[in-house]
Amino acid sequence: MKELPKRYMEDWEAHKADRGSDRAIVIRKELEKLSLLFQYEPLSSDVESGFIPDFHKKVGELKLDYVVLHEGKRIALLDVTASNYTLKGSRVMPVAEYKGTIIKASNTPAFILFEMEKEASPVSERCVWIHGKDVIKHKPQFDDTWEKPAHNYHTDKNDWHRGLKSLIEEFMKLIKP
Repeated sequence: MKELPKRYMEDWEAHKADRGSDRAIVIRKELEKLSLLFQYEPLSSDVESGFIPDFHKKVGELKLDYVVLHEGKRIALLDVTASNYTLKGSRVMPVAEYKGTIIKASNTPAFILFEMEKEASPVSERCVWIHGKDVIKHKPQFDDTWEKPAHNYHTDKNDWHRGLKSLIEEFMKLIKP
């Protein structure tokens, strides 16, 4: 059996973790401003804390970033990524394979959100999101062209939706009878 990695973030990648946490906080606060109906609780201590030296996690222990709550009830899972490109300029919209594994195992609807940092618009408009079910309809592919080779779902750009308001509208559908 293949041994699982003992950590998912190397020391030289600390700036990425710090930047990702900063952006996750900004996006969570923006979502909270747009609607008081939902609460966003981090599912792991590292979501909003940045890089933690010697923080070890096996792949099987990885989680999406937030649980979305309505009146204390879990309605969705949300994963937030800061992306250094634009939706129009991207060739693929990759989602890490482990996220698909989590989506498949969950009975709770999941959403993946990318903040397209290079887009010149307010945070609420430069965020794009996709349903977890639209991620896992694709097969993971091996990518060896980035800093760290990885298996990713290459999602269809047409499955992505623009804006935090539209994401909140999607959460609203989950609480309607």
